[in-house]
Amino acid sequence: NDIIVALSEIAHYIHFNKEYPISAIHINDVITEYCQYYDNRYLTSARFIEITETSGLLLRAPSGYEFRFASKNHLAYFIAKALNRKFHDTGSTSDLETIVRQSCFSINGDILLFLTYISDNVNIPRLLLEQAVSYVSAWTEFDLSNIGVQYLRAMPTNLLTQPADNEKEQEVRTQTIDEEEYDAPIETVDIYDYDETEIDKLTNQLIRASLQLKIIARNFSAFISILPATAKKDYVLAMYQLPNKIFNQWAEYVDNNLERFVEEIVNWQETTEVKGKKMSRENIIRFFQETSQALLISLYYNISIHGANDNTVDYLSQQDFISTSLNYQIERLIFFEKVDDYNAVIREAEALYSQHTDGMAQNPILANLRRMLVYSDKITDRERRRISSKYFAPQTQTIILMDRQKAQKENGI
Repeated sequence: NDIIVALSEIAHYIHFNKEYPISAIHINDVITEYCQYYDNRYLTSARFIEITETSGLLLRAPSGYEFRFASKNHLAYFIAKALNRKFHDTGSTSDLETIVRQSCFSINGDILLFLTYISDNVNIPRLLLEQAVSYVSAWTEFDLSNIGVQYLRAMPTNLLTQPADNEKEQEVRTQTIDEEEYDAPIETVDIYDYDETEIDKLTNQLIRASLQLKIIARNFSAFISILPATAKKDYVLAMYQLPNKIFNQWAEYVDNNLERFVEEIVNWQETTEVKGKKMSRENIIRFFQETSQALLISLYYNISIHGANDNTVDYLSQQDFISTSLNYQIERLIFFEKVDDYNAVIREAEALYSQHTDGMAQNPILANLRRMLVYSDKITDRERRRISSKYFAPQTQTIILMDRQKAQKENGI
């Protein structure tokens, strides 16, 4: 245990002094201070280095007198261990607030994720929730019933095909490959090579808020059994609000700069050798519409993946906890789909679909229904066939319809 605690002290020093790799001299300073604070009379820096180097937790740099952790994840884990211990020892939130503020940069986000796994009570998760809510308090929620973003108005409804028989197996296989590639270790020498003056750039704001959304969902799922009733309601409200606030920040930025973006793409097509047919202005705007809608649906699914399960869905779907906004009703569908409550999905999806005609509302509903057809293990064959034939076109029919739409457009019909 001495070595584990000492490693966390070394990691804490590295992070908050941005010294990486760390020199043997500073390892000695940290170990000496650690031994004095805890009255440890047996550990020395030489013994510490010998044990951690032999175990592979620390690696000696080519210089011979500097050391690195075995990986960035090892470093992030031990930083999180130190933060967790120091918070419970002192009650100070200063270091945690720094990590949250800088979570859009490099290792800081990894540290926060590890904190969600090693925290043994609700105090740190509660603090992270409060900071996340406070951070986006001035942001406006995107409202599907009253779309204030010009380029997303009058979106067409997508023409989706019926799922293939083996689509679930194909998607699971693709997802596995993607996860393996994502989890592959990527080591960089400059973990701390980031500019803190760029912390308020839009991209960094969105990265930070999206990470906080993921952490809130994970914490809600992990601590559901010991969260007080009022805290449960706060978590649920945040899980509904944050995706719409994050999306609205993105969409307003695109809307305010859309003409410039379109012009840049048009000019780029004119000045470079673009193979194939060039995109028209209408198609470019359509691209931004589809990309934006995909982002909104992705945000909804992200929180469902990390926060919705059999233990949490009753709270997530409780009407007393949320308003009846269209956005929230669509999010509820996704939570129901996650736990394979296909009856609730079909009942509410069909009601919502019939009440709205705009593609911004209908497309996520159709996407959720289609996903249910792919992944549900409980839906009856009869219902599967009914939903599939009612809302989704067969593969061959879709091709015919797309060709017909293309011909009509070319002929000005």
